Amino acid sequence: MSAVGVKFLEAVKPDSDFYENAPLVIEGRASFAVQVAELWSLLDEIDMPPWHTEWLTEPPKGDGSRRILRMGGRHLNTGYFTAFEPYREMWFYLGELAVPGIRRLAAVMWFEDLGPRSAIRWRVAIEPAVLAGRTTQIRSLRVVADPIMSLGMKLVFGYGLRYQRAKKRRLDGAPRVKAAETEVVLDASIEQVWDTVTNLGGWYQWTVLPFRARGNTPVAGTHMWVGMRKRGWIPVPLARWQIVDPGRELEWGGEVRVLGGVRHGMRFETLDDGRVRLRHAECVSGPLSTLIPNAVIPVWRFGLETVNWGLKRHLARR
Repeated sequence: MSAVGVKFLEAVKPDSDFYENAPLVIEGRASFAVQVAELWSLLDEIDMPPWHTEWLTEPPKGDGSRRILRMGGRHLNTGYFTAFEPYREMWFYLGELAVPGIRRLAAVMWFEDLGPRSAIRWRVAIEPAVLAGRTTQIRSLRVVADPIMSLGMKLVFGYGLRYQRAKKRRLDGAPRVKAAETEVVLDASIEQVWDTVTNLGGWYQWTVLPFRARGNTPVAGTHMWVGMRKRGWIPVPLARWQIVDPGRELEWGGEVRVLGGVRHGMRFETLDDGRVRLRHAECVSGPLSTLIPNAVIPVWRFGLETVNWGLKRHLARR
């Protein structure tokens, strides 16, 4: 029985000319710095949030095998495989799809073993209901569609490979986290510092960070707003002011269950000479963190240091 909202599509045989003559045919190619076995594993057992697959049939996989693809827990489609040769190719059509207006949709993935590298070529053939009966493809669309598909494959599959590698490294079950941390000493009292960082309407005077709050002062548990100058114009539904501990800590951020979260925090320490040490950090957790290469962290840290510098200069002028 199909899930609610999922439509049944017509079957496509592997020797059908549909792969060549469907009204819409799109083909992309992307290469990666991994061996073909790793690339094959990624697409054989898809597990990269928010996408996850579940095989409905027992091994061996091949003609007649079926697999559900879910996105964020929602049934997206069911693939019916007609050919399956490990590390070389997958042929399948969608028998069920949670998108209206499609009569037939079939795809084939070819894998290329390039030694230390590998590549995938993915062709998708589609017959929209409005073009039912057309037996030749609209070739002019491929001039734009093929490069877009190649770019999408590079981005999504690249993310998946990074996610899988990070998952394998989690031998101790610790959460995946990428963080940038900075520290600066401010020539002002803790009262002056706290008043400045919690006066959100005045943030524009010393930082490009656009976050605001209703009532101008952050309250733990309330939604954050994005704005310019003194006002917040647009609410940020998934982000809240997390911690507002006067004179000690200010933290904000949010998370999406299947993707992870972002936290941004400022922690304050009063020194013996009355000045204030600010520890300013931001961290990304969960699958989102796999999207951040280590090479980016120095640039990320520089962004935080720019905020520190703006705050230090603003306090010195008061």
